[in-house]
Amino acid sequence: MLPTRNSEEPILYYADTTAYERIGRSITGFDYIRLPYGPCPNGAERVIEELDRADRIKVRKQPRFNRVQRRVISFDEADLSGFSALEMSIVQEVLDALRDFNAVAVSNAAHGHIGWKVAETFETIPYSVSPIDSEPELNEAQTQLATEVVARIAESRGL
Repeated sequence: MLPTRNSEEPILYYADTTAYERIGRSITGFDYIRLPYGPCPNGAERVIEELDRADRIKVRKQPRFNRVQRRVISFDEADLSGFSALEMSIVQEVLDALRDFNAVAVSNAAHGHIGWKVAETFETIPYSVSPIDSEPELNEAQTQLATEVVARIAESRGL
C-alpha cells in the first residue's frame, strides 16, 4: 500500500501497513486508531512524553503556515540496530514516495483506505484489511477473501 501522488498516509502508518503486507507484522508494534485527521499510532504520545521527561528529546512548537507545528528534537543518535534490512528498505521506500507531499495531503489520503472506512473514530484500524488497498491487483481468490473480510467487518459494525 505504498503512497503515490494520489494516495499518501502518515509515514509510520504507511511503513507499518506495508511491512504487515510484506512480512506479516508491523515495524513499530503500534496499533493505529482512527482520529478525525488521520491514523494515529496508539501509545506514541506516551512514548514521546516519557522521552521528554527523561530529557532524551525536546518537543518544540512553532508556527508554520497558519498552524502550530510540533517538532520532536532528539538528543540521541538514532539506534537502527534493532531494525532488519527489509524494515529499513520499507521505511526508505515510504520516505521516498512521500518526499513531495505536505502533512495535510499525507493525512487526508488515509480517508480513502478500507481500514479507515471500517474503523469508527477512536477505534483501532485493523491491519488485516491493509492488503485490500495494496498494489498490484488482487487475484480472484484474494478478491473473494477480501470481500468476505470486509463484509464481516461491515456487518459487525452495522454498516
